[in-house]
Amino acid sequence: MSSRSGDERRRILVIANRTCPCPALQREIRKRAEQADSEVLIVAPALNTRMKHWISDVDDARTQAEGRLASAVEGLRQGGVPAEG
Repeated sequence: MSSRSGDERRRILVIANRTCPCPALQREIRKRAEQADSEVLIVAPALNTRMKHWISDVDDARTQAEGRLASAVEGLRQGGVPAEG
């Protein structure tokens, strides 16, 4: 990752799929965040079947995504990493 001129912050983007939050991923993010002044943005997509998506049945997928997102953000923040989701 390269930073823009005059901006020394490293930006880390995490796509939090079904396996997130996972201790190994959080360790890796912390390691990278410690290398430079960093901010982390986590995106948790709503993972759904094609049929449920087609009939607009997305509530369960969104609820699960929100849970993954909250867990991942909280785990990083507890480790001292500034994270948003």
